[in-house]
Formats: sequence, structure tokens, C-alpha cells
Amino acid sequence: MSAKHSKISRKRIRPNKVSPNVFLEIRKSSQPAPWVNVKSDNVKYAYLFTGGDTGHGDIYVSRRKNPGGHSAQVVLIEQKRYRISRCVFTGDTFDQLTWEPTKKLRKQLRTIGNKNTEVQDAKYTIIVEDTRNSNYEIYCDPGVRNLP
Repeated sequence: MSAKHSKISRKRIRPNKVSPNVFLEIRKSSQPAPWVNVKSDNVKYAYLFTGGDTGHGDIYVSRRKNPGGHSAQVVLIEQKRYRISRCVFTGDTFDQLTWEPTKKLRKQLRTIGNKNTEVQDAKYTIIVEDTRNSNYEIYCDPGVRNLP
């Protein structure tokens, strides 16, 4: 991880507890594992999540250890051609997860908030746009778990 990514302070996140930062990198070509290769309108891309609680972008939260909320920052490793568009949650049965831009910081940084009041297993999908290629969307998805 480069020095510019390690400067982001976890103290700037509001809910009570935080997961390690999640970093997302995108490339416009197929890549070897552990990269995930995807296509958007027949254009090959690859994405790689690092960080989070597992080192692969996943976020695990224990209700016993982290009552009162939890959050994680998602950082798109700077490449001017890509930008975070939005986030979609699946499996968020109890409406626990939120997505919000992080103001006053780099525009490629967002926060996933987690109310963490119910046990659930959900996924978050970060949608990234390729601004140099007709704003093609690249769907990138690790998981979120609220544990007992």
C-alpha cells in the first residue's frame, strides 16, 4: 500500500467503530488472480479489493463487540479515468447499511455505514465508471457480515 493511501485517518468516520479501510483498484485489461476479471459492454476490466477485515474488501462486524454502529471507508485508488458512481446492497434484509460520500476528503472516498442492530449477511457492490470509455460501469462486489 502506498504512503498516500495510509494517510486517511479512521478518526474522521462518525459511527462508533470502524473497519480497516477498503481499497479498490481498477485496470482496463484482464489480470491474473487474485484480480477479478469482468466485462462491461464487451470491454475487459479487472478489479482488486484490498484491506477491510479480511484483506480482500470484506467487512465483518460483531454485534457484541461493536454495538451502536460501525463504518468502513472505501477508497478508489486514484486513477483519473475512474470514479465511484454508487453502491448497491444485496441481502441487507434489515436495512442496516448506508452509503455516503465523505465530504472534505478526496472525491474517490466513500463510507459504508452499518447500524449493526441485526445479524445479517449482505454484499455491497461498488459501481465505478470509466470516464474515458463512455462512462462504462464496472461492478465490484465483496461482502458484509453482521455477526452475533
